[in-house]
Amino acid sequence: MALTRRAIIVAAGVLGYLGIAEIQFGCGGGSPIPHFDRADGPGQSEASFVGGQLGILRSSFRHDYLFWAYRGLSGVSFDEDERKALLAPEPSDRPQQLRAALESWNEAKRVFWTATRIGRPPLTFTSRRVPNSQWQAYRNCTEDALRMAAATLSERVTRFGSNGVEAREWLSAQDVVFSNCGNGEEIPPVADSALPPLIQADRAYQIASAHFYAGHFDEAARRFDTIAADRQSPWSEWGTYLATRAYLRKGTLSSGDGAFDPASLGEAERRLRSVIADPRLNDLHHTARELLNYCRLRTDPERLMDELAAALIESTGGEVGARWTEYDWLLDRGHGRQSDADLTLWLLAFRSGSGNFEQTLSQWRAKRTLPWLVAALDQVPPTHEASRELIEAANRVPRESPGYPMATYHRLRLELAAGSSEAVRRELDQQLFDDPLEMPVSARNRYLEMRSPLARDLEEFLKAAPRGPVEIEYQYPPTPNVALLDDDALNVLNYRLPLGSLLDAARSDVLPRSIAGEIGLVTWVRAVLLDDRDVEAEARGILRVSQPRLKDALDAYAAAEDVASRKFSVAYTLLRYPGLRPFLISMVTRDAPINKLEYYRDNWWCGTQIHGRSGAPATFVRLTTSWKVMHGKPPGSEYPEFLTDAQEAQAVEEQARLEQVPTAPNYIAEIVLDWARTHPADPRLPEALHLTAARATRYGCRDDATSGYSRRAFQLLHRRYPGSDWTAKTPYWY
Repeated sequence: MALTRRAIIVAAGVLGYLGIAEIQFGCGGGSPIPHFDRADGPGQSEASFVGGQLGILRSSFRHDYLFWAYRGLSGVSFDEDERKALLAPEPSDRPQQLRAALESWNEAKRVFWTATRIGRPPLTFTSRRVPNSQWQAYRNCTEDALRMAAATLSERVTRFGSNGVEAREWLSAQDVVFSNCGNGEEIPPVADSALPPLIQADRAYQIASAHFYAGHFDEAARRFDTIAADRQSPWSEWGTYLATRAYLRKGTLSSGDGAFDPASLGEAERRLRSVIADPRLNDLHHTARELLNYCRLRTDPERLMDELAAALIESTGGEVGARWTEYDWLLDRGHGRQSDADLTLWLLAFRSGSGNFEQTLSQWRAKRTLPWLVAALDQVPPTHEASRELIEAANRVPRESPGYPMATYHRLRLELAAGSSEAVRRELDQQLFDDPLEMPVSARNRYLEMRSPLARDLEEFLKAAPRGPVEIEYQYPPTPNVALLDDDALNVLNYRLPLGSLLDAARSDVLPRSIAGEIGLVTWVRAVLLDDRDVEAEARGILRVSQPRLKDALDAYAAAEDVASRKFSVAYTLLRYPGLRPFLISMVTRDAPINKLEYYRDNWWCGTQIHGRSGAPATFVRLTTSWKVMHGKPPGSEYPEFLTDAQEAQAVEEQARLEQVPTAPNYIAEIVLDWARTHPADPRLPEALHLTAARATRYGCRDDATSGYSRRAFQLLHRRYPGSDWTAKTPYWY
């Protein structure tokens, strides 16, 4: 922006006072971007995926999605309990649970403190720093411990009274215990021998707990063992278990560098097995089994991983989530490389992609199972000698199988590469339109992407063009059930079709009305830029119906008598309708009406956008990856086979002319300034100069020349029309 120093200071003061400019542009997020497939997981609800609608898997899927797919492909469906466990949201309420437990303990203290006037301040810290680590911490005092303490205090007050020494001594000691939840190391004194046996037993338990929370794990284990041996103690049944927990913590925390102490974990494992074997401790068996696996994750990972793999391919009810978490932890740390469990071999093979194809093919030939078939189909290069074998195997997968959409997709991919385009075209039409295959939207999009280049005429191409987005990034809430164009269709429509074919697309009843309407707008703008009077007239007739707000602008263009007046009519219309452009976008990237400026400066066009040079914004050309991988070229990069030589030549010629059109603000400004020189009395000029200087060159796509155009429009407006309201609205140029 070219401003004097004084103007800059004044502008800063005004904006600071108002708190808002003419338009605010966000510094985060971005224009809505549709995605028609996902790289990391299924393009549909997780519930439908875990229920068996697998669609087309990718090697980049997360481990858990591939595990769900393996179960489905193996014919082992998830029961209701398993689905609930797998689909349960992350425990986002864990902080709330901890706060509730803290409040429970602090409230119990507060009630007692009101009666006795003793007690320490409310407890706030429950995490303790890991030894020898500056940043790591672990949850030291759990919700269960806090709730149990609150309940025990209440019981002791009920039994001994709030004014007795017993409850006061109990609370005093427990306050010391919980002072170690953070980084304290304070230990309660031994109980007075005059106190009742129950309070003395409580004190022994509290002293052991204080050592535990303080990180004195050997001493804590010794004291808990003593409590376990005292059958008169109410804490006896907990003693063995808590001594085990002390060894477990020592084994995982004593080094502080992520390593573990094998001796301590071995002792913890031995003791956990003892707890599980003791029928008196039946209430602790489930927790002990969980902790036993926690030990074995470190002490016996390879054997545990094979055991988990065997358990995971059978129905494990609500335990499946916990077992999968353990298994995935081991998988992420490379413990499956020596495994011969089929689940582990398949996950590693599928995730490795085509680089592992020979091993995958070997597994398929040895086992002949559906999981290995889809893995081999996903990885096989079209020219490999095994292609025919895999095509025949895929052809035997029944339509009702969860692997059918994927097996069929890759079979058609291989057949297409082998030259069977006519047969593939027929089958794609069968699966997509004649007898539609039930499959997720993301899978259907990939089928349509395969069908599009096989179009024999424009109608077939348009029929395969609309896609359903699996998500729309930056759009909240996302538009439901919307049909949009993916990049393969956008590239053909923008760069490979002649103007007449675009007009036919705008009139097509194959496309959804929203898409056909956008093509109509693009056709009209492109026709006026190319000065094609015949196509413009046809497109104008379409827009009179679909875009009634453009009626006056369309009439003005039709009434223009020569090329210069038509060009100014176009420039004036563009200034007032910043959503007009000569190319298609994904149709959710610009979330403003065509007569409004767009929030993220997505107005008119850039010079790079109009002919697809490198640097075009991601909202315009985002080439998909799947066909690049398959064929080594982006979708829509070639001229459609249904075009005649004459149509292709026309498209080439039109693109060459469009390449000469500069970025929109420059294009508009040059026409407006030329018209102002030859028609100074035109009453539209003050507004046109204002919109050029203050809007188009500010909110459109700029280059090095744009500021000069803005300055010239500003100066001409102020010199020639000093009394105009439009001049008063134009204090700056940009």
